[in-house]
Amino acid sequence: RSRSNARGEPVGMVRETATWAISNVCSEHLQSVSQMVNQLILALVHTLKDIPRVAHMGATAFHNFFSMLIDSNSQSFLNTSANLFESLASELWTAAIRSDNGEWKLLEDAFEALIRLVEAAPAEKEAVIGDVLIIHSLKRLDEIRMNAVEDSSGYQEVELCDLVGQCIMKLDANLLNHRLPNVDGQFSLVDKIVETMMHVLQRNGSSAHANALQTIGEVTRIVGDNFERYKNHVCGLALAGLGAHTNAQTCVAAVRLCSDICSALGKNVMNVSVNNANFVELLLQQVFSNLASNNLDRDVKPPHLTVLADVAMAIEMDGFRRFFELSMKVALDAAGVHLDVEDEDLADYLNNIREAALEAIEIFVLDATEADLANFLAPLAGLCKQIAMEVQDSRYYYQDKAELCPPDLNERPLDYKVSEAVMKPLLGTLAEVAGKSKTFAQEIHNSNQIFGALFSAAAQSSNSDLRETADYAKQKLSA
Repeated sequence: RSRSNARGEPVGMVRETATWAISNVCSEHLQSVSQMVNQLILALVHTLKDIPRVAHMGATAFHNFFSMLIDSNSQSFLNTSANLFESLASELWTAAIRSDNGEWKLLEDAFEALIRLVEAAPAEKEAVIGDVLIIHSLKRLDEIRMNAVEDSSGYQEVELCDLVGQCIMKLDANLLNHRLPNVDGQFSLVDKIVETMMHVLQRNGSSAHANALQTIGEVTRIVGDNFERYKNHVCGLALAGLGAHTNAQTCVAAVRLCSDICSALGKNVMNVSVNNANFVELLLQQVFSNLASNNLDRDVKPPHLTVLADVAMAIEMDGFRRFFELSMKVALDAAGVHLDVEDEDLADYLNNIREAALEAIEIFVLDATEADLANFLAPLAGLCKQIAMEVQDSRYYYQDKAELCPPDLNERPLDYKVSEAVMKPLLGTLAEVAGKSKTFAQEIHNSNQIFGALFSAAAQSSNSDLRETADYAKQKLSA
Protein backbone atom coordinates (compact mmCIF):
# COMPACT_ATOMS: atom_id res chain seq x y z
CA ARG A 1 0.00 0.00 0.00
CA SER A 2 2.87 2.33 0.71
CA ARG A 3 4.00 2.05 -2.90
CA SER A 4 0.58 3.02 -4.29
CA ASN A 5 -0.05 6.51 -5.59
CA ALA A 6 -2.98 8.77 -4.70
CA ARG A 7 -5.24 7.06 -7.22
CA GLY A 8 -4.75 3.66 -5.66
CA GLU A 9 -2.16 2.26 -8.10
CA PRO A 10 -0.95 -0.40 -8.49
CA VAL A 11 -3.29 -1.87 -5.88
CA GLY A 12 -6.20 -0.56 -7.96
CA MET A 13 -4.90 -2.57 -10.90
CA VAL A 14 -5.05 -5.73 -8.81
CA ARG A 15 -8.67 -5.00 -7.79
CA GLU A 16 -9.56 -4.24 -11.42
CA THR A 17 -8.09 -7.58 -12.50
CA ALA A 18 -10.02 -9.40 -9.77
CA THR A 19 -13.21 -7.65 -10.88
CA TRP A 20 -12.44 -8.56 -14.48
CA ALA A 21 -12.23 -12.21 -13.41
CA ILE A 22 -15.64 -11.93 -11.74
CA SER A 23 -16.97 -10.31 -14.92
CA ASN A 24 -15.87 -13.35 -16.94
CA VAL A 25 -17.50 -15.67 -14.42
CA CYS A 26 -20.74 -13.68 -14.72
CA SER A 27 -20.72 -13.88 -18.50
CA GLU A 28 -19.72 -17.50 -19.04
CA HIS A 29 -19.75 -19.61 -15.87
CA LEU A 30 -22.47 -18.20 -13.62
CA GLN A 31 -24.26 -21.55 -13.29
CA SER A 32 -21.09 -23.09 -11.89
CA VAL A 33 -21.04 -20.68 -8.97
CA SER A 34 -24.79 -20.38 -8.41
CA GLN A 35 -24.35 -20.90 -4.67
CA MET A 36 -22.11 -17.83 -4.49
CA VAL A 37 -24.23 -15.37 -6.46
CA ASN A 38 -25.18 -13.27 -3.45
CA GLN A 39 -21.53 -12.95 -2.40
CA LEU A 40 -20.58 -12.01 -5.97
CA ILE A 41 -23.25 -9.30 -6.08
CA LEU A 42 -22.11 -7.88 -2.74
CA ALA A 43 -18.51 -7.80 -3.94
CA LEU A 44 -19.49 -6.10 -7.20
CA VAL A 45 -21.52 -3.46 -5.38
CA HIS A 46 -18.39 -2.55 -3.44
CA THR A 47 -16.42 -2.19 -6.69
CA LEU A 48 -18.85 0.48 -7.90
CA LYS A 49 -17.61 2.71 -5.06
CA ASP A 50 -13.96 2.10 -5.86
CA ILE A 51 -11.69 4.16 -8.10
CA PRO A 52 -12.94 4.48 -11.73
CA ARG A 53 -10.68 1.77 -13.19
CA VAL A 54 -12.21 -0.73 -10.75
CA ALA A 55 -15.76 0.67 -10.78
CA HIS A 56 -16.05 0.52 -14.56
CA MET A 57 -15.12 -3.16 -14.49
CA GLY A 58 -17.71 -3.74 -11.77
CA ALA A 59 -20.33 -2.14 -14.00
CA THR A 60 -19.22 -4.39 -16.87
CA ALA A 61 -19.56 -7.43 -14.60
CA PHE A 62 -23.11 -6.38 -13.68
CA HIS A 63 -23.92 -5.95 -17.38
CA ASN A 64 -22.73 -9.50 -18.02
CA PHE A 65 -24.64 -10.79 -15.00
CA PHE A 66 -27.92 -9.22 -16.16
CA SER A 67 -27.32 -10.54 -19.68
CA MET A 68 -26.92 -14.03 -18.26
CA LEU A 69 -30.22 -13.69 -16.39
CA ILE A 70 -31.94 -12.70 -19.64
CA ASP A 71 -30.31 -15.45 -21.70
CA SER A 72 -31.20 -18.12 -19.13
CA ASN A 73 -34.70 -16.70 -18.57
CA SER A 74 -33.89 -16.24 -14.88
CA GLN A 75 -35.05 -12.67 -14.39
CA SER A 76 -37.09 -13.84 -11.37
CA PHE A 77 -33.78 -13.96 -9.47
CA LEU A 78 -34.12 -10.19 -9.07
CA ASN A 79 -37.17 -10.87 -6.88
CA THR A 80 -35.44 -13.36 -4.57
CA SER A 81 -34.17 -10.73 -2.16
CA ALA A 82 -36.12 -7.78 -0.79
CA ASN A 83 -35.34 -4.59 -2.72
CA LEU A 84 -32.48 -6.24 -4.64
CA PHE A 85 -33.56 -4.68 -7.95
CA GLU A 86 -34.02 -1.28 -6.34
CA SER A 87 -30.63 -1.48 -4.61
CA LEU A 88 -28.79 -2.45 -7.78
CA ALA A 89 -30.52 0.31 -9.75
CA SER A 90 -29.58 2.85 -7.08
CA GLU A 91 -25.94 1.72 -6.93
CA LEU A 92 -25.52 1.77 -10.71
CA TRP A 93 -27.20 5.17 -10.99
CA THR A 94 -24.89 6.56 -8.31
CA ALA A 95 -21.86 5.16 -10.13
CA ALA A 96 -23.04 6.56 -13.45
CA ILE A 97 -23.33 10.14 -12.17
CA ARG A 98 -20.15 10.23 -10.07
CA SER A 99 -18.06 13.34 -10.51
CA ASP A 100 -15.20 11.22 -11.86
CA ASN A 101 -17.41 9.23 -14.25
CA GLY A 102 -15.43 10.47 -17.24
CA GLU A 103 -12.50 8.23 -16.33
CA TRP A 104 -12.17 4.68 -17.66
CA LYS A 105 -15.56 4.92 -19.45
CA LEU A 106 -17.29 4.54 -16.09
CA LEU A 107 -20.24 6.67 -17.19
CA GLU A 108 -20.95 4.58 -20.30
CA ASP A 109 -20.38 1.23 -18.57
CA ALA A 110 -22.57 2.06 -15.57
CA PHE A 111 -25.42 3.34 -17.73
CA GLU A 112 -25.17 0.34 -20.07
CA ALA A 113 -25.40 -1.96 -17.04
CA LEU A 114 -28.41 0.01 -15.80
CA ILE A 115 -30.09 -0.28 -19.19
CA ARG A 116 -29.45 -4.03 -19.16
CA LEU A 117 -30.90 -4.23 -15.63
CA VAL A 118 -34.10 -2.60 -16.88
CA GLU A 119 -34.26 -5.10 -19.72
CA ALA A 120 -33.90 -7.95 -17.19
CA ALA A 121 -36.44 -6.47 -14.79
CA PRO A 122 -39.34 -8.73 -13.77
CA ALA A 123 -42.85 -7.36 -14.23
CA GLU A 124 -43.15 -6.64 -10.51
CA LYS A 125 -40.60 -3.83 -10.85
CA GLU A 126 -42.71 -1.69 -13.16
CA ALA A 127 -43.20 1.00 -10.52
CA VAL A 128 -39.45 1.45 -10.03
CA ILE A 129 -38.96 1.82 -13.78
CA GLY A 130 -41.87 4.19 -14.42
CA ASP A 131 -41.92 6.22 -11.22
CA VAL A 132 -38.21 6.38 -10.41
CA LEU A 133 -35.79 5.66 -13.25
CA ILE A 134 -37.63 7.55 -15.99
CA ILE A 135 -38.29 10.55 -13.79
CA HIS A 136 -34.70 10.65 -12.47
CA SER A 137 -33.41 10.47 -16.05
CA LEU A 138 -35.66 13.26 -17.27
CA LYS A 139 -34.61 15.46 -14.36
CA ARG A 140 -30.95 14.78 -15.13
CA LEU A 141 -31.46 15.67 -18.79
CA ASP A 142 -33.06 18.95 -17.74
CA GLU A 143 -30.08 19.67 -15.51
CA ILE A 144 -27.70 19.07 -18.42
CA ARG A 145 -29.76 21.40 -20.63
CA MET A 146 -29.64 24.14 -18.00
CA ASN A 147 -25.88 23.60 -17.48
CA ALA A 148 -26.47 22.58 -13.85
CA VAL A 149 -24.65 19.33 -14.71
CA GLU A 150 -21.49 19.25 -16.81
CA ASP A 151 -21.58 16.93 -19.83
CA SER A 152 -18.85 18.20 -22.13
CA SER A 153 -18.42 14.80 -23.82
CA GLY A 154 -22.15 14.48 -24.52
CA TYR A 155 -22.04 10.83 -23.47
CA GLN A 156 -24.29 11.30 -20.44
CA GLU A 157 -27.08 12.80 -22.55
CA VAL A 158 -26.83 9.89 -24.99
CA GLU A 159 -26.98 7.27 -22.25
CA LEU A 160 -29.86 9.00 -20.45
CA CYS A 161 -31.95 9.08 -23.63
CA ASP A 162 -31.22 5.40 -24.18
CA LEU A 163 -32.15 4.58 -20.58
CA VAL A 164 -35.49 6.35 -20.96
CA GLY A 165 -36.05 4.51 -24.25
CA GLN A 166 -35.32 1.12 -22.65
CA CYS A 167 -37.68 1.92 -19.76
CA ILE A 168 -40.42 2.77 -22.27
CA MET A 169 -39.86 -0.49 -24.17
CA LYS A 170 -40.03 -2.44 -20.92
CA LEU A 171 -43.24 -0.76 -19.78
CA ASP A 172 -44.83 -0.81 -23.24
CA ALA A 173 -48.53 0.08 -22.97
CA ASN A 174 -48.22 0.28 -19.18
CA LEU A 175 -46.27 3.51 -19.68
CA LEU A 176 -49.65 5.24 -19.74
CA ASN A 177 -50.30 4.05 -16.18
CA HIS A 178 -47.56 6.31 -14.83
CA ARG A 179 -47.78 10.02 -13.99
CA LEU A 180 -45.46 12.79 -12.99
CA PRO A 181 -45.49 13.35 -9.22
CA ASN A 182 -48.26 15.75 -8.18
CA VAL A 183 -49.40 16.26 -11.78
CA ASP A 184 -52.83 15.15 -12.98
CA GLY A 185 -53.57 13.78 -16.42
CA GLN A 186 -53.06 10.43 -18.13
CA PHE A 187 -50.32 11.79 -20.37
CA SER A 188 -48.36 13.83 -17.82
CA LEU A 189 -45.32 11.54 -17.86
CA VAL A 190 -45.49 10.92 -21.61
CA ASP A 191 -45.79 14.65 -22.23
CA LYS A 192 -42.68 15.24 -20.14
CA ILE A 193 -40.74 12.55 -22.03
CA VAL A 194 -41.61 14.07 -25.39
CA GLU A 195 -40.89 17.60 -24.15
CA THR A 196 -37.48 16.57 -22.80
CA MET A 197 -36.51 14.76 -25.99
CA MET A 198 -37.57 17.79 -28.01
CA HIS A 199 -35.24 19.93 -25.91
CA VAL A 200 -32.41 17.51 -26.72
CA LEU A 201 -33.21 17.77 -30.44
CA GLN A 202 -33.28 21.55 -30.28
CA ARG A 203 -29.79 21.72 -28.77
CA ASN A 204 -27.29 22.38 -31.54
CA GLY A 205 -24.29 20.13 -31.30
CA SER A 206 -25.96 17.54 -29.08
CA SER A 207 -24.65 14.01 -29.65
CA ALA A 208 -27.99 12.52 -28.62
CA HIS A 209 -30.24 13.53 -31.52
CA ALA A 210 -30.54 9.97 -32.82
CA ASN A 211 -31.23 8.65 -29.32
CA ALA A 212 -33.91 11.28 -28.68
CA LEU A 213 -35.61 10.49 -31.98
CA GLN A 214 -35.59 6.78 -31.12
CA THR A 215 -37.15 7.50 -27.74
CA ILE A 216 -39.92 9.59 -29.28
CA GLY A 217 -40.47 6.74 -31.72
CA GLU A 218 -41.06 4.36 -28.79
CA VAL A 219 -43.58 6.81 -27.34
CA THR A 220 -45.31 7.15 -30.70
CA ARG A 221 -45.69 3.40 -31.03
CA ILE A 222 -47.40 3.23 -27.64
CA VAL A 223 -49.72 6.25 -27.80
CA GLY A 224 -51.04 5.43 -31.28
CA ASP A 225 -53.58 7.93 -32.56
CA ASN A 226 -53.04 10.01 -29.41
CA PHE A 227 -49.86 11.17 -31.15
CA GLU A 228 -52.15 13.93 -32.44
CA ARG A 229 -51.21 15.87 -29.30
CA TYR A 230 -47.54 15.93 -30.36
CA LYS A 231 -47.71 16.13 -34.14
CA ASN A 232 -47.28 19.91 -34.43
CA HIS A 233 -44.11 19.77 -32.36
CA VAL A 234 -42.47 16.51 -33.39
CA CYS A 235 -43.06 16.18 -37.14
CA GLY A 236 -40.86 19.13 -38.04
CA LEU A 237 -38.04 17.77 -35.87
CA ALA A 238 -38.38 14.36 -37.53
CA LEU A 239 -38.06 15.96 -40.97
CA ALA A 240 -35.03 17.93 -39.81
CA GLY A 241 -33.38 14.69 -38.71
CA LEU A 242 -34.24 13.09 -42.03
CA GLY A 243 -32.58 16.00 -43.79
CA ALA A 244 -29.33 15.32 -41.93
CA HIS A 245 -28.65 12.38 -44.22
CA THR A 246 -24.88 12.60 -43.84
CA ASN A 247 -25.34 11.60 -40.18
CA ALA A 248 -26.39 7.97 -40.61
CA GLN A 249 -27.56 7.34 -37.03
CA THR A 250 -29.71 10.47 -36.87
CA CYS A 251 -31.13 9.90 -40.33
CA VAL A 252 -32.07 6.28 -39.60
CA ALA A 253 -33.73 7.26 -36.31
CA ALA A 254 -35.62 10.08 -38.05
CA VAL A 255 -36.91 7.95 -40.91
CA ARG A 256 -38.05 5.27 -38.47
CA LEU A 257 -39.83 7.91 -36.40
CA CYS A 258 -41.58 9.05 -39.59
CA SER A 259 -42.69 5.44 -40.12
CA ASP A 260 -44.02 5.34 -36.55
CA ILE A 261 -45.88 8.61 -37.09
CA CYS A 262 -47.56 7.26 -40.24
CA SER A 263 -48.56 4.05 -38.47
CA ALA A 264 -49.90 5.97 -35.47
CA LEU A 265 -51.96 8.53 -37.37
CA GLY A 266 -53.09 6.47 -40.36
CA LYS A 267 -55.03 8.52 -42.89
CA ASN A 268 -54.92 11.53 -40.55
CA VAL A 269 -51.22 11.91 -41.30
CA MET A 270 -52.34 13.67 -44.50
CA ASN A 271 -53.72 16.47 -42.31
CA VAL A 272 -50.38 17.23 -40.67
CA SER A 273 -48.62 20.43 -41.73
CA VAL A 274 -45.06 21.59 -41.14
CA ASN A 275 -44.42 25.26 -41.85
CA ASN A 276 -47.68 25.44 -43.80
CA ALA A 277 -46.67 22.54 -46.08
CA ASN A 278 -48.06 19.01 -46.09
CA PHE A 279 -46.01 16.67 -43.92
CA VAL A 280 -46.38 13.63 -46.20
CA GLU A 281 -45.30 15.58 -49.28
CA LEU A 282 -42.29 16.98 -47.44
CA LEU A 283 -41.45 13.52 -46.12
CA LEU A 284 -41.53 11.85 -49.53
CA GLN A 285 -39.62 14.69 -51.17
CA GLN A 286 -36.85 14.24 -48.62
CA VAL A 287 -36.89 10.44 -48.93
CA PHE A 288 -36.57 10.59 -52.73
CA SER A 289 -33.86 13.23 -52.44
CA ASN A 290 -31.90 11.15 -49.94
CA LEU A 291 -32.15 7.98 -52.02
CA ALA A 292 -30.84 9.88 -55.05
CA SER A 293 -27.84 11.19 -53.12
CA ASN A 294 -24.41 9.66 -53.64
CA ASN A 295 -23.56 10.58 -50.06
CA LEU A 296 -26.29 8.50 -48.40
CA ASP A 297 -24.86 5.84 -46.11
CA ARG A 298 -25.85 2.44 -47.42
CA ASP A 299 -27.32 1.38 -44.06
CA VAL A 300 -29.80 4.25 -44.29
CA LYS A 301 -31.35 3.06 -47.58
CA PRO A 302 -33.49 0.11 -46.33
CA PRO A 303 -35.47 2.16 -43.77
CA HIS A 304 -36.03 4.82 -46.47
CA LEU A 305 -37.72 2.18 -48.61
CA THR A 306 -39.68 0.94 -45.61
CA VAL A 307 -41.10 4.39 -44.88
CA LEU A 308 -42.49 4.52 -48.44
CA ALA A 309 -44.46 1.38 -47.62
CA ASP A 310 -45.61 2.82 -44.29
CA VAL A 311 -46.88 5.96 -46.03
CA ALA A 312 -48.73 3.81 -48.58
CA MET A 313 -50.38 1.76 -45.83
CA ALA A 314 -51.29 4.85 -43.82
CA ILE A 315 -52.95 6.93 -46.55
CA GLU A 316 -54.16 3.99 -48.68
CA MET A 317 -54.24 3.96 -52.45
CA ASP A 318 -56.60 6.91 -52.87
CA GLY A 319 -54.09 9.15 -51.11
CA PHE A 320 -50.96 7.39 -52.35
CA ARG A 321 -51.82 7.18 -56.05
CA ARG A 322 -50.07 10.46 -56.89
CA PHE A 323 -46.87 9.10 -55.32
CA PHE A 324 -47.30 5.59 -56.72
CA GLU A 325 -45.32 5.86 -59.97
CA LEU A 326 -42.18 7.42 -58.51
CA SER A 327 -42.28 5.14 -55.46
CA MET A 328 -42.52 2.06 -57.70
CA LYS A 329 -39.61 3.21 -59.84
CA VAL A 330 -37.43 3.83 -56.82
CA ALA A 331 -38.29 0.49 -55.21
CA LEU A 332 -37.84 -1.47 -58.45
CA ASP A 333 -34.46 0.12 -58.97
CA ALA A 334 -33.39 -0.86 -55.44
CA ALA A 335 -34.76 -4.40 -55.76
CA GLY A 336 -33.03 -4.94 -59.09
CA VAL A 337 -29.49 -5.03 -57.71
CA HIS A 338 -27.61 -8.22 -58.58
CA LEU A 339 -26.32 -10.56 -55.91
CA ASP A 340 -23.30 -11.70 -57.94
CA VAL A 341 -20.77 -10.46 -55.40
CA GLU A 342 -17.81 -12.02 -53.65
CA ASP A 343 -18.01 -10.01 -50.40
CA GLU A 344 -20.16 -11.56 -47.68
CA ASP A 345 -21.03 -8.26 -46.00
CA LEU A 346 -22.06 -6.74 -49.32
CA ALA A 347 -24.23 -9.78 -50.05
CA ASP A 348 -25.98 -9.33 -46.69
CA TYR A 349 -26.54 -5.65 -47.42
CA LEU A 350 -27.95 -6.38 -50.88
CA ASN A 351 -30.33 -8.93 -49.42
CA ASN A 352 -31.41 -6.37 -46.81
CA ILE A 353 -32.06 -3.62 -49.33
CA ARG A 354 -33.91 -5.99 -51.67
CA GLU A 355 -36.02 -7.21 -48.77
CA ALA A 356 -37.03 -3.64 -47.91
CA ALA A 357 -37.66 -2.77 -51.57
CA LEU A 358 -39.75 -5.88 -52.25
CA GLU A 359 -41.77 -5.44 -49.08
CA ALA A 360 -42.52 -1.89 -50.23
CA ILE A 361 -43.51 -3.09 -53.70
CA GLU A 362 -45.77 -5.74 -52.19
CA ILE A 363 -47.57 -3.01 -50.23
CA PHE A 364 -47.76 -0.69 -53.25
CA VAL A 365 -49.44 -3.29 -55.49
CA LEU A 366 -51.84 -4.55 -52.83
CA ASP A 367 -54.59 -2.03 -53.59
CA ALA A 368 -53.38 -1.00 -57.04
CA THR A 369 -55.61 -1.59 -60.05
CA GLU A 370 -54.47 -3.21 -63.28
CA ALA A 371 -54.46 0.28 -64.80
CA ASP A 372 -52.15 1.50 -62.02
CA LEU A 373 -49.80 -1.37 -62.79
CA ALA A 374 -49.88 -1.14 -66.58
CA ASN A 375 -46.47 0.51 -66.93
CA PHE A 376 -44.86 -1.80 -64.40
CA LEU A 377 -45.94 -5.27 -65.54
CA ALA A 378 -42.86 -5.87 -67.69
CA PRO A 379 -40.36 -4.54 -65.08
CA LEU A 380 -42.06 -6.59 -62.37
CA ALA A 381 -41.95 -9.75 -64.48
CA GLY A 382 -38.30 -9.11 -65.26
CA LEU A 383 -37.47 -8.59 -61.57
CA CYS A 384 -39.27 -11.78 -60.56
CA LYS A 385 -37.39 -13.75 -63.23
CA GLN A 386 -34.05 -12.23 -62.26
CA ILE A 387 -34.34 -13.20 -58.60
CA ALA A 388 -35.83 -16.61 -59.42
CA MET A 389 -32.82 -17.29 -61.65
CA GLU A 390 -30.48 -16.24 -58.85
CA VAL A 391 -32.16 -18.80 -56.60
CA GLN A 392 -31.84 -21.38 -59.36
CA ASP A 393 -28.22 -20.60 -60.15
CA SER A 394 -26.87 -19.81 -56.70
CA ARG A 395 -25.13 -23.13 -56.16
CA TYR A 396 -23.31 -22.63 -59.46
CA TYR A 397 -21.93 -19.26 -58.39
CA TYR A 398 -18.40 -20.62 -58.06
CA GLN A 399 -18.40 -22.73 -61.24
CA ASP A 400 -15.90 -20.42 -62.96
CA LYS A 401 -14.21 -19.27 -59.75
CA ALA A 402 -12.38 -22.41 -58.67
CA GLU A 403 -9.82 -20.47 -56.68
CA LEU A 404 -12.63 -19.01 -54.52
CA CYS A 405 -14.67 -22.17 -54.13
CA PRO A 406 -15.01 -23.24 -50.47
CA PRO A 407 -14.24 -26.92 -49.89
CA ASP A 408 -17.59 -27.56 -48.19
CA LEU A 409 -19.63 -25.90 -50.94
CA ASN A 410 -22.25 -28.63 -51.07
CA GLU A 411 -22.49 -29.09 -47.32
CA ARG A 412 -23.54 -25.65 -46.09
CA PRO A 413 -25.86 -22.79 -46.95
CA LEU A 414 -24.02 -20.09 -48.87
CA ASP A 415 -23.96 -16.55 -47.53
CA TYR A 416 -24.37 -15.00 -50.94
CA LYS A 417 -27.60 -16.77 -51.81
CA VAL A 418 -30.99 -15.07 -52.00
CA SER A 419 -32.35 -14.87 -48.45
CA GLU A 420 -35.75 -16.19 -47.45
CA ALA A 421 -36.59 -12.66 -46.32
CA VAL A 422 -36.30 -11.66 -49.99
CA MET A 423 -38.22 -14.66 -51.33
CA LYS A 424 -41.33 -14.00 -49.24
CA PRO A 425 -42.18 -10.46 -50.47
CA LEU A 426 -41.14 -11.49 -53.98
CA LEU A 427 -43.69 -14.32 -53.95
CA GLY A 428 -46.25 -12.04 -52.32
CA THR A 429 -45.76 -9.45 -55.05
CA LEU A 430 -45.94 -12.11 -57.72
CA ALA A 431 -49.23 -13.37 -56.27
CA GLU A 432 -50.85 -9.93 -55.99
CA VAL A 433 -49.90 -8.82 -59.49
CA ALA A 434 -50.88 -12.17 -61.03
CA GLY A 435 -54.28 -11.80 -59.39
CA LYS A 436 -54.78 -8.41 -61.07
CA SER A 437 -53.26 -9.03 -64.50
CA LYS A 438 -53.75 -12.12 -66.66
CA THR A 439 -50.98 -10.85 -68.94
CA PHE A 440 -48.52 -10.90 -66.07
CA ALA A 441 -49.72 -14.29 -64.85
CA GLN A 442 -49.28 -15.75 -68.33
CA GLU A 443 -45.77 -14.29 -68.59
CA ILE A 444 -44.78 -15.98 -65.33
CA HIS A 445 -46.53 -19.22 -66.32
CA ASN A 446 -44.59 -19.28 -69.59
CA SER A 447 -41.37 -19.07 -67.59
CA ASN A 448 -42.33 -21.88 -65.24
CA GLN A 449 -38.96 -23.61 -65.48
CA ILE A 450 -37.21 -20.52 -64.14
CA PHE A 451 -39.43 -20.41 -61.05
CA GLY A 452 -39.13 -24.08 -60.12
CA ALA A 453 -36.16 -23.55 -57.80
CA LEU A 454 -37.83 -20.58 -56.09
CA PHE A 455 -41.01 -22.51 -55.28
CA SER A 456 -38.98 -25.55 -54.29
CA ALA A 457 -36.82 -23.53 -51.90
CA ALA A 458 -39.94 -21.98 -50.36
CA ALA A 459 -41.64 -25.38 -49.99
CA GLN A 460 -38.60 -26.80 -48.18
CA SER A 461 -38.28 -23.83 -45.82
CA SER A 462 -38.93 -24.12 -42.09
CA ASN A 463 -40.62 -20.71 -42.30
CA SER A 464 -44.36 -21.39 -42.40
CA ASP A 465 -45.13 -17.83 -43.61
CA LEU A 466 -42.87 -18.36 -46.63
CA ARG A 467 -44.48 -21.71 -47.42
CA GLU A 468 -47.98 -20.20 -47.18
CA THR A 469 -47.00 -17.26 -49.39
CA ALA A 470 -45.62 -19.66 -52.01
CA ASP A 471 -48.86 -21.69 -51.95
CA TYR A 472 -50.86 -18.47 -52.33
CA ALA A 473 -48.72 -17.45 -55.32
CA LYS A 474 -49.29 -20.85 -56.96
CA GLN A 475 -53.03 -20.47 -56.52
CA LYS A 476 -53.02 -17.02 -58.12
CA LEU A 477 -50.90 -18.20 -61.03
CA SER A 478 -53.13 -21.18 -61.72
CA ALA A 479 -56.42 -19.31 -61.34
